Amino acid sequence: MKSELFITLIQTNIFWKDISKNINQISRRLEGINSNVDIILLPEMFSTGFTMNPENVYEKMDGKTISWMKDMALKYNSAIGGSIVIKERSKFYNRFLFVKPSGKVEFYDKRHTFTYVGEDKKYLCVVLTADRGLCGGFNSNICKLAKTNFKKILSEGKELKIITVGTKGLDQIRREYGKYVIKKFSFKNKKQITFTEAETIGNEIINLFKQDQFDKCILFFNNFKNVITQIPQAQQIIPAENNSSKKEEEENPIFYEFEPDEDEILEDLLPKNISTQVFKAFLENAASEQGSRMTAMDNATRNAGELVDKLTINYNRSRQASITKELIEIISGAESL
Repeated sequence: MKSELFITLIQTNIFWKDISKNINQISRRLEGINSNVDIILLPEMFSTGFTMNPENVYEKMDGKTISWMKDMALKYNSAIGGSIVIKERSKFYNRFLFVKPSGKVEFYDKRHTFTYVGEDKKYLCVVLTADRGLCGGFNSNICKLAKTNFKKILSEGKELKIITVGTKGLDQIRREYGKYVIKKFSFKNKKQITFTEAETIGNEIINLFKQDQFDKCILFFNNFKNVITQIPQAQQIIPAENNSSKKEEEENPIFYEFEPDEDEILEDLLPKNISTQVFKAFLENAASEQGSRMTAMDNATRNAGELVDKLTINYNRSRQASITKELIEIISGAESL
């Protein structure tokens, strides 16, 4: 048995979601290692970069990366360890692989897969409602969905912070969750919500994120379907969700060159994206509020008409009964003479 164990650690700049480039880059790095190395350790998700959307980058146990690891282990007579995204039985695993020169593969699956440390411990919930009433269940439906999520978050022992936009939502939320409200916004004096108001909310969210006040941000609003139907929505805006599929990316591979570089572009665009998402929610809410108000007022008008008709019938019946009573009294008096 050897008295010493020689280990080489490989650290590289990952090409995100590009398996071939990452493997080629590490292969070049391996060419310069000492010939008597026992173990070579690679970064987590070294072939694709870290992701919270494993469906876009997964491989199988007989995939390209594991075949490459077996070749490298044999070539350098060293065990190679590193993690990649594996899909088995419709589940995704952040799997650490330990490949021996013999080709034998041992592995274990990371317990907390595809998440940053504590990435969902602190929640910021932004509830968008109206400043005016007389719009049916518009405000109540949003608050009902929000409260359901609040209850779930707190039951899991996680930290909750709430920002309310609109006085009607605040009135309903503060009865049970008032101590979690950290900021209140009202645009009651504004006839029309513009991007300026959305940017105000967006900047507040960005500032709280920079201060490490939350890990996830969820936006609650009503999605306008039609005048009769408005659907309450809970949309996660931080971290952003990627809805594209691996199949789509494989069928339509698109490569871009950026000027300036990606980091500089994202630094400028991401805050604007948050404000744009908030503005979109404002517009959906505005359409939903008017649709709900139209429906509520139409129902109120119909109910008022039915009530007037009912009261008119009751009035006519009472009047007829009074006239009949008077006639009976007159006739009875005349007969008694």
